[in-house]
Amino acid sequence: SANETLSFTGTLLTGNQSIAVTFTSPNTFEGYNLVGNPYPSAFDWEDDANVTKTNINDELWYRTAGTFATYSGVSGFGTNGGQRYIPAGQGFWVKATAAGTFGVSNGARVHNDTTAFYKTDNNSPLLSLTAVNGEYADETILAFMPGSEPGFDAYDTEKMFATDDNYPQVWYQANDELVAVNVLPEMEETMSFPLGFRAKIAGEYTINVTRFENIAENTKFTLEDLNTETIVNLSDNASYTFNSEIVDNNSRFVVHITKTSATNSSVLNENNIRIFAYLNKITIQNAGDASIEVYNVLGKLVKKDVISSSEFHQISLNNATGYYFVKVITQNGIETQKVFIKQ
Repeated sequence: SANETLSFTGTLLTGNQSIAVTFTSPNTFEGYNLVGNPYPSAFDWEDDANVTKTNINDELWYRTAGTFATYSGVSGFGTNGGQRYIPAGQGFWVKATAAGTFGVSNGARVHNDTTAFYKTDNNSPLLSLTAVNGEYADETILAFMPGSEPGFDAYDTEKMFATDDNYPQVWYQANDELVAVNVLPEMEETMSFPLGFRAKIAGEYTINVTRFENIAENTKFTLEDLNTETIVNLSDNASYTFNSEIVDNNSRFVVHITKTSATNSSVLNENNIRIFAYLNKITIQNAGDASIEVYNVLGKLVKKDVISSSEFHQISLNNATGYYFVKVITQNGIETQKVFIKQ
């Protein structure tokens, strides 16, 4: 970015600075406190030797125009430009778990460029999706990192929603929490994640893949639009444009992940067949002419179907909640995938 000169009037703060944070329960915004960088320079939120976070979660939020940037000091992931270096004079929100203290000393101050910086010392698989309405955009991240929990934990960041109606909003859900950053411990063979979407203005929107990092070749990501029954393959720089009415929906979209083992990867590479499930619906993509067989974990055939030259085919399964094996039989071979069905 271009150099910028700032002028300050009065006595500039230096040295140790602290502010008490409060916790009021029950409250709609329980634990949230608005604090700020007291210095005329940036400081490093992750400098634990010089930043005090007594009874404060290691995550933060701050305004960027009409929406919010967020950052987790545990996972090192941020959305909408959120990052570890807090600009001079920047106000930001923290979340207290009890009455506590936010403090910072000179040792945390930095004078480097404060454009978005993310941790690069891990190889975590990561998918970043950004919903766009013209110049207005909102980002959400799905990532996998050992040490995190399947539900909501310190690796995630809660979602703060934009106050400007021009901004579309996207998010995931971890337990009962709506999150901007969703981090899980490991990537399973098949996984599906509802993707929430909010539009305060009816019109045309686009979802872009803005980061697609450390994804193995045998792992495929797919975006399903449940409203239009459209399925889009996600990869670096992929995008999907759609129309939306005014809506606030926790599951307009679903992000599907499918991994293949070495035993069936040759068939997948040749046909690009993808098999995944969400709730009680199984989707088979790019199978062409094929026979479909679905088995329960006891090996009993519970569903059989035939498809012909379709880009994707869906089967509703009314059997009990649990794992099933889907076998796709084509002239080139057999593709088998384990899926989870939930009634």
